Amino acid sequence: MLFDAIINISRISPLVAFIVSFLLGAWIYFYNRNNIKNILFALFSLDLAIWAFACYIQSITKSYELALFYDQILYSVAAVAPALFLHCISLFTQKKHRLMIPASYFLGFIFFIINWSPFFRVGVDLNFGMRFVTMPYMGWYAYLITYSIIIIVAMYDLIVAIANKLGEERQQLLYVLFAFIVLLAGGQSYFILIFKKFNYLVDSILNLSSSVLLATYNLIMAIIITKFRFLNIWVVIRKSTAYIILLIIVLFLGIVSVSFYNFTISYVINDVLNSIILLSIVIILMISAGFFFIPLRHFIQTSYGRTFIKGWHDVDKLLADIAKELVPLFEIETVLRNIKKKFKQTIEIDLINIYLPIKDKNFSPVGYYLFGDDNIVKEKIPIDHPFIQYLLDHKDVVFYRNLPLDIKNSIRDIKSLNVHLYLPFFSSSSLEAIMALGSKASEDSYNSRDIALFRTILNQAVGILDRIRPYEKIKKEFDANQKKLYEAEIELERSRRLASLGTLIAGVTHEIRNPLSAIQTETDRLADKTRDLNYLEKHRDFILGEVKRIDNIVNRTLGLAKTEDINKTSINVNDVVDLSLRSISIGSNIKLRKELKEIPLIRGNSDQLHQVFDNLIQNAMQAMPKGGILLLQTYLEGDKVIVEVSDTGSGIPEEIQGKIFDPFFSTRHEGAGLGLSIVFQIMQYHGGTIKLVESRLGKGSTFLLRFPLSS
Repeated sequence: MLFDAIINISRISPLVAFIVSFLLGAWIYFYNRNNIKNILFALFSLDLAIWAFACYIQSITKSYELALFYDQILYSVAAVAPALFLHCISLFTQKKHRLMIPASYFLGFIFFIINWSPFFRVGVDLNFGMRFVTMPYMGWYAYLITYSIIIIVAMYDLIVAIANKLGEERQQLLYVLFAFIVLLAGGQSYFILIFKKFNYLVDSILNLSSSVLLATYNLIMAIIITKFRFLNIWVVIRKSTAYIILLIIVLFLGIVSVSFYNFTISYVINDVLNSIILLSIVIILMISAGFFFIPLRHFIQTSYGRTFIKGWHDVDKLLADIAKELVPLFEIETVLRNIKKKFKQTIEIDLINIYLPIKDKNFSPVGYYLFGDDNIVKEKIPIDHPFIQYLLDHKDVVFYRNLPLDIKNSIRDIKSLNVHLYLPFFSSSSLEAIMALGSKASEDSYNSRDIALFRTILNQAVGILDRIRPYEKIKKEFDANQKKLYEAEIELERSRRLASLGTLIAGVTHEIRNPLSAIQTETDRLADKTRDLNYLEKHRDFILGEVKRIDNIVNRTLGLAKTEDINKTSINVNDVVDLSLRSISIGSNIKLRKELKEIPLIRGNSDQLHQVFDNLIQNAMQAMPKGGILLLQTYLEGDKVIVEVSDTGSGIPEEIQGKIFDPFFSTRHEGAGLGLSIVFQIMQYHGGTIKLVESRLGKGSTFLLRFPLSS
């Protein structure tokens, strides 16, 4: 079964080689049909494709006449193949063959004509019934000698060029040498079939290897074009390689499936059922291929470069990604960090160090510091350092190996600068940053394609840095002003606290001094003469009353300073208002009006809110000594419960309305001036607010309280 599978694969393999070569040649040509390099490589690929197709026909036909015709087609393209080969090699080696290349094409034309005459071949022969091959005559041997000479000259030129080149160019030529060795090995496998007949299996393997090596050559050339951007069609190559690999997989599965069926099951089934089963196998393969084709193609296409070429990257995509990510940025640190991240991910550079400027008060660089991910300043280089001056003079990508000896010596002890390459990022006015690049993970040297990429990024960075520069200046000035403002606010808050403390102390002192003075006066008077029991009892009651007054002032002051959490429950404000009204005796000359609407619950402390409404109701009654109307309203407004307390009393003068919530401020001589201060603080504890929304002399006042709803 394995033997038959090899034969089946060997017969169809030239078709695969034809498809690979034809697609590569067609895409190379149509990508840039005006470029001589593209035209030449397209012709060479199409030449190989026609050769492979002729081999395929010779492998499947049983007709002598058809095999002979396609043998003539085969050598029609093979006649000019050596000249095309030499011409392609000259593009890589850049060696001018002023006589050799024209002579090769001329000889190719001669052999093209001879190929159609009896002088070239005796005929064709069916090797073990496997495939037809040429039966050579004198013209064929002359072609083989000419072919060998041209190939030797071309390979010699290639080897000499490799010996004389360095770096990227040498590496590129080594890839080319390997590709053409594979191609020539495939050609020799075909020639062996002509000179020597082995057996059915060996000849099948030789036929298979000839086609496989041709397809392999095309894939290697695809890698060369991708890695070195030769012919600038790497996008096309990436896609074509994906499709070719998928096509090979599908063909392989089809051949294996059909071969397995033919040699295991088909012998016991009639022809009609055989055809149905074979058709079903083909349909299943087509459906499976359609189902898995897109995800597999995407995987192969995106993984191709990184699988076969270490450090491969899509330059256009990299530039587009960097440009897209840098547009919204306004800080140079973030810009450089993003570029560093992209370099590490795509080009796979092992070490990247960033130097950022140290700027004076005029935002001019005075030096540069090593910027790390931990934002810690590690190394500093002054602006007058020879290395910095060298970058300022050159303003371009700089290789370490190209630095003058004195510059190298100046950075010998700066480890972060002992790398391969330096990228100076300039704005239109100054050097804004330095990026020092280490070696690639692939250990390849930086090539001309990399340098072109770096220069493009540096040019793009000029506009970005010019946009960032004024923003950074404004930001630093803003940060400095914000710091000053913050310090001023702290100082102001400290002054306010001291002022509030002074006011509190002055208020407490004033309020306590009055009862203390009364106590002192009455106590001094006690010793003037003998007092009876009745007088002493009155004196005691007076002193105790003043002491109680002092105690009340102290307690209310402590209440004002109280900041601990209070116990809150879900309560109805209407219930608290009613409770306060029941606990206060309202004079007969005051008319009470209640407009308490149905409202949701709030979170609060009933005792403290009771104190709030007590204070407000007491103040309202004291403002109406001759009588008036006391109005209490509750209602829902949005997500707040509203309470309004209004009176028709004397009102509050406009000039003191802003002071009514200050501690110890009172318009009444007997008042301590703490009531509204405590009310204000309790409302804050409850997440609410209290405002004097209206007050007119002789017309009355209205206080509005807002409470958040219970969550």
